[in-house]
Amino acid sequence: MQQTYKFTDIQNLNNTPFRFSLLVVFLLLAGTMISTSAFAVVKTSKGTGDWTDPNNWNPIGVPVAADDVTIASGHIVTMPSVGVALTECNNLTIQAGATMILLSRDHTTHGTTTVNGSLLDTQNSGANIFIGKVTVGASGSWNTSGISNVNNLVFRGGLENNGVSFIINKATFNTNNQTISGTSAISFPGTVIVGAGIELTNNNIAGLSFGPIANLNGVDAASKFINQTTMTYKHKNAPMLIGLVDFSPVGNTVIYNRDGVKQAVLGTTYYNLVIGPDPLLSNFDHEATANIVVLNDFTVQNGAEFLVKGFDLAVTGNTLIQGLFTDADLLGTTTLANVELSSGGYIDGNNASHGTININGNLSVPAGTGQIDEGVVTVTGTTSISAGATLLIGSQFGTKTFGQVDIAATGKWEFLVNNAATVATFTGAVNNNGTFTAQKGTYTFQGIFNNTATGIFNVNAAGLLTLETHFVNNGTANFPAGAFTFHNSTISGSSPLVFNGDITVGAGFMTTNSNTGGITLNAVLNGTDGASNFRNEQSFTYNPTLRNIPMATGILTASTVGNTFRYSRVGSDQDVKGTTYHNLVFENGTVRTLNNGNVVVNGNLTNTISQVGAGIITIAGGGPQVLSGGGTFLNLTVNKPTEALTLTSDITVTNALTISSGLVITGLNIIHLSTTGTLSETPTAYIFGLVEAERTLGGGSTSTFGNIGLDITSSAGNPLGLTLVGRSTATPVLTGGINRAFLVVPTNNAALNASITFKYLDADIIGLVEGNFVLLHNTGGGFVNIGGTLNAGLNQMTVSGINSFGGITVGDPASFPVEWLDFQAVNDPMGVVLSWSTAFELNNDYFLVERSVDGNLFSAIGKVEGSGTTSDISTYTFNDHEALNLNSNVFYYRLKQVDLNGQFDYSNIVEIRLESTVSLELKAFPSPFTDELTIQLFQNDLAANSTLKLVDMAGKLIWSQNVGHDSGTYDFSVPTAGLSSGIYTVMVQSGNTVKYVRVVK
Repeated sequence: MQQTYKFTDIQNLNNTPFRFSLLVVFLLLAGTMISTSAFAVVKTSKGTGDWTDPNNWNPIGVPVAADDVTIASGHIVTMPSVGVALTECNNLTIQAGATMILLSRDHTTHGTTTVNGSLLDTQNSGANIFIGKVTVGASGSWNTSGISNVNNLVFRGGLENNGVSFIINKATFNTNNQTISGTSAISFPGTVIVGAGIELTNNNIAGLSFGPIANLNGVDAASKFINQTTMTYKHKNAPMLIGLVDFSPVGNTVIYNRDGVKQAVLGTTYYNLVIGPDPLLSNFDHEATANIVVLNDFTVQNGAEFLVKGFDLAVTGNTLIQGLFTDADLLGTTTLANVELSSGGYIDGNNASHGTININGNLSVPAGTGQIDEGVVTVTGTTSISAGATLLIGSQFGTKTFGQVDIAATGKWEFLVNNAATVATFTGAVNNNGTFTAQKGTYTFQGIFNNTATGIFNVNAAGLLTLETHFVNNGTANFPAGAFTFHNSTISGSSPLVFNGDITVGAGFMTTNSNTGGITLNAVLNGTDGASNFRNEQSFTYNPTLRNIPMATGILTASTVGNTFRYSRVGSDQDVKGTTYHNLVFENGTVRTLNNGNVVVNGNLTNTISQVGAGIITIAGGGPQVLSGGGTFLNLTVNKPTEALTLTSDITVTNALTISSGLVITGLNIIHLSTTGTLSETPTAYIFGLVEAERTLGGGSTSTFGNIGLDITSSAGNPLGLTLVGRSTATPVLTGGINRAFLVVPTNNAALNASITFKYLDADIIGLVEGNFVLLHNTGGGFVNIGGTLNAGLNQMTVSGINSFGGITVGDPASFPVEWLDFQAVNDPMGVVLSWSTAFELNNDYFLVERSVDGNLFSAIGKVEGSGTTSDISTYTFNDHEALNLNSNVFYYRLKQVDLNGQFDYSNIVEIRLESTVSLELKAFPSPFTDELTIQLFQNDLAANSTLKLVDMAGKLIWSQNVGHDSGTYDFSVPTAGLSSGIYTVMVQSGNTVKYVRVVK
């Protein structure tokens, strides 16, 4: 260690020989030491004053290069603006509360600089050089905003800022590699120069800010800036246009945040890159200068615009886009990992050549609205739209490809542009719990489209949608337009689907409808080639605009048990596919044409319209089947190996009804063969119920009436005219009769002299003795034995000489409980006398006498014992004395004949009118009526108090009105809006006189 001696120390030395020698040496050296001022001292300010004032320092004297300088707290020391050219010091300390002001003269600090107070330079034009490290303490501040030349502020030992503020306008870092560190931010509004061949490293925890007045640059190609924390860059020019940057160190972030003009973003490698907002929002306010690689996260903040243009951008970490991101040229490709697009985030190619953006991870819209417009955009991961968020797909230019898509409830995915150039492909599943809306364009779904209970799937324009796998609809599907192509797809779910555009099955694929809510297609169903197959497993309603046949190209599989295929074209003809169906429905239109082959139905058939064409409809299921609807068939075949076909309504067959196997049960419904239809039955396959046909018979002609089992031959000169023949095989019309009867209603029904051939089946005999058969004829008074010739081998009977027609059946007289001869009612002063007689009785227990005032509702009024079993003529009478006491002048009577075993049969009905001097005329109109019925009554002056009534078929009173007994005509309006459809009776009663009129609603 070097020891320094003061002159006063020498004067106090002891008086020894050594003192003399030491003095000599000191005197030899003193001149040199004093003249060079080689002794370094610590200079401390005495107060506020000028740096060059020697009296302001302790010890007295202006600091020199070797002096350490301390500006004490509370003092303000100002550099000179005139006079000396240079001030210097070694180490410089500015205490808390102290201030140093640099003005226009040069200053050099050769050692370190510690600022716990304030260092200011607001107007300096001198060169300020800090050779050692500059440290701003916690209470310190640095403001050299007045330096306007990079050479007027030079750092050679680095910076550390832990203070209140640190603002440097322009500065140069040279000579040595340096680090900018500390815990408080540093701002460089002006140009910062990195010296030739040196490295400047930002390690400041709070970050650096450069610009916007000037930029960060180097002196030569070897100048280098290294960012290890956060750097905010505001100048329009990219940093280090001369020299190198290293923005790749782990954890560092570079923020481009220019203000008011376009900013160049340096093409280099970043760790974290942030594009900040521009309040002025000019177009493309940040633009890449070359390819960019981001090793971690990339952010385009809300209000920022970033243009890649013709360069590549590759991001390894997460990307947050809240502003506008544009890749506007196919020359460059953007490759991103996970992307968050929200709060107005916008991706756009913004160029006719679109732009290529690859997202090799997930895309999310967690809040607000995100939008993708022009550009070739590919997302390989999952695209997620959170509740309440929206993703808009705007411009039609550029193919969009997405992996899996998850849309939360109340989330929205919407294609905005109604243009056929839109192309979008979904390689993964689409799970739609919110709203998915498509427009025109081409959409391909390679994964399942799952429209959940809260999902809404809209196709608002004529888009082309291809679903290569499955479509599940448990939500709402609105397809006012759009054509769909399905591959090996299943259309399932529970909510109904209505398609208003064509459905096409791809080449060689099978598409299956298993949607339990059913599908309605208001356009065309077709295949791409002959192997295309549409398989229906639920309900499918086919209602094309034109009469197009379903699957004109390809296969229609509609035979799956339980499925229903509906031909429902409204108001016009529709072509029918010749294939096998399970349940088949023809409805809504007028005609269905079968020219594509035959139709087989294994389930139920509903037909409400007319069938034409060469094809045959065959009902051929193995289980019970139902035919309903009341439509008209051209050719209908029943070929059921087991069970039966049951009708629930009338049908008409205009050409051929063929029953080759099984029974057709009509119940109370009728099969109409009309004037042209024919019937083909077998002994075991036939109609069990009602069938009828109409034919016109001239004189001397024969008709089989469509082969329903009754042939009629008219005599010459005695035409029957248009004749209706109805056949019943449901139950025998009388005890002892076979299970087959005909009702013949000719236009001409008198003096006919016609002959008939009655044909029956073995199944009609029902235990009777065929050899006893006779023909029975009923023209209104009951069945009468008219004999006939039996041909048991052919199961037929013939008879001639029939002068009028009515009911015809065949029976075994030995099985008749009663063979009626006559039944009549006559007026008597004591009431009504009924009389009847029988030619034969078998086990006849008794007769119940029944009376009615309307011919429909009968009630028993008496009982007459029968004769048991007898072949003699038996005569019976019964007096109805009570009739005179009833308020009616018309009565209807019938007999219920009851056997000893409880079986019964009815006689025919007879009508009688009591003699009366009261004149009543009753009218009711219109009939049928709807909301109002008008009743008109005329009565003469002999009428008693009259009462009008409206009753239903069960006798329930609907309306009544007391008319009085005055002669005249009375009109009444009866409101009937709430009445059910059916038959009603209007009646008027005046004393014992009753009048009835029946009306229909």
